[in-house]
Amino acid sequence: MLVTGFSTEDVAAEDRFERWLDFTSQSVKRVARPEDRAEDFRASLRVVDLGDVGVAAVSGSSVRAARTPKNIRQSDPEAYLVELVLSGNGVLSHAGRESVFGAGDVVISDTSRPFHMWRSCSPDTTASVVVQVSHAMMPLPSSTAASLLAVPISTRGGLAALFSRWLTDITKRAGDFTSADAPALSSVVVDLLAAMLSRQTGSVVATTPESRRHVLCFQIREFIQHRLDDPALSPKVVAAAHRISLRHLHKVFEEQGTTVAAWIRRCRLERCRRDLANPLLGSHPVHAIASRWGFADAAHFSRVFRTAYGMSPTEYRHSVLRLPTSPSAPTGDAAGRRL
Repeated sequence: MLVTGFSTEDVAAEDRFERWLDFTSQSVKRVARPEDRAEDFRASLRVVDLGDVGVAAVSGSSVRAARTPKNIRQSDPEAYLVELVLSGNGVLSHAGRESVFGAGDVVISDTSRPFHMWRSCSPDTTASVVVQVSHAMMPLPSSTAASLLAVPISTRGGLAALFSRWLTDITKRAGDFTSADAPALSSVVVDLLAAMLSRQTGSVVATTPESRRHVLCFQIREFIQHRLDDPALSPKVVAAAHRISLRHLHKVFEEQGTTVAAWIRRCRLERCRRDLANPLLGSHPVHAIASRWGFADAAHFSRVFRTAYGMSPTEYRHSVLRLPTSPSAPTGDAAGRRL
């Protein structure tokens, strides 16, 4: 995976803006001309190159920018810019609309149309994640996409929330992926984006079976992640919530090389492992942490934890937090039986 980054942190104040423009012009297709910016300009950028799709996490000082007809004639990637706003706010004048947007919104612009934008944000936090998707890759009628230009879309629920979490996860875990993962990742980005936009307009998108499987899989995983604390969570509950058969549900996970039950168990174990390593939860009994994440049977939890991580929950907690072990404290199998 090709990940590049730049920060003005170590650049002299008077050179920051020019260095920023130089880097962005080389690493991403800069489509807007900055008109004004803060005197003490600071910014950083992390670009994840997925081949046909570009994803960039951006932070920076407040700025005004414009894309003019002249800019378009000189260079046009013929793409949609999809900005997930993480902090700050702004105003976008584009496609005959003027909209105000803020944290938790997605706003879309078209590089083939002029726009003016004002962005208020802090260089100390990530302001947004921006995705660039070519017109040709978007599986939506151009009229549908055009109807959503400069229209803020809330990511506080539904497919928009799923799209938001997927984007932020890609930027955080970019170093874990390889170039071989790029085609699949870019495909999922486009599929989730198209599903989100079609839901906004109520339109029907002619997607491929693979695209529909991608979206369904992420919807299911998101559903499970939000219900790990429910001991009653089961494949039957998951299938019913998504109005699919148990056979269909199992097929979705078979294609991922796992089973529904195994994936639920793995997610629950990861939540338990995280809590056991949290010093703020050091006084919480192990069985209480297990119960919190859906393990009703303490002995069962101890067995599956040992199988997954090679030690009992108590041994793991001691090894991570470096807690003193009492001479009388049970260890080994006894520790596993008593957690």
